[in-house]
Amino acid sequence: MFRSIHRSPALSCALAALLLLATAIPVAAAKRPRRSCSIPGSVPVVANKAGAVVKVVKTVDGAAQTTYYGCLKRVGRRFVLRAGEIEQAKGPVFGVRLVSPFAALAVREPLIDAKHPNGIYVFDLRTGKVFRKSPNTTGNGFDAISDLELTRSGAVAWINFNPGGVALFGNPPTPPQAEVHRIDRRGERMLDAGPGIQSDSLTVTSGTVSWVNNGRKVTSLLR
Repeated sequence: MFRSIHRSPALSCALAALLLLATAIPVAAAKRPRRSCSIPGSVPVVANKAGAVVKVVKTVDGAAQTTYYGCLKRVGRRFVLRAGEIEQAKGPVFGVRLVSPFAALAVREPLIDAKHPNGIYVFDLRTGKVFRKSPNTTGNGFDAISDLELTRSGAVAWINFNPGGVALFGNPPTPPQAEVHRIDRRGERMLDAGPGIQSDSLTVTSGTVSWVNNGRKVTSLLR
């Protein structure tokens, strides 16, 4: 003979709550969307565990135009960083860096205009908004931004570079020229200049940027 087991109302409610929770958790996990930074037809420019910057190239009126998107996986939204760029051999985007939650683009347009000015742009990929910028950095005779580095605080450093070698009006070829710049919470500043700066020597470690000038390592703190 089996004896009936008496359960108190409180115990019965607790068991029912546990059963409901056990069945609800797998359903919630199954419905959770998978966050991805990929776009159909896109080409990764830079990617890491935190997110990605990708580009999509489309032909408009016979010309290839590129749109750059940035995304953090934990945010799950793709933001347009640059739209309608004309593909060309020397740009227009010289460099891209991604250090969560920021992305930095170094841009040089064939023509300077109000809609797409040259410059360094740092985007906050949590919101898609410009966090820091320095327009027209590739002016004053500089041909390219040859190196670019970014920190977790959104500080950015870069090298403006002109390889030289152009002889005009019977004059000897011009020597290479380079400038090291940074933007952080203190604003923008040129850190170094001269023909001895190695154009691809920027590195960032623990908030300190370094480069090589005439074989010597030079450092500066980014804030």
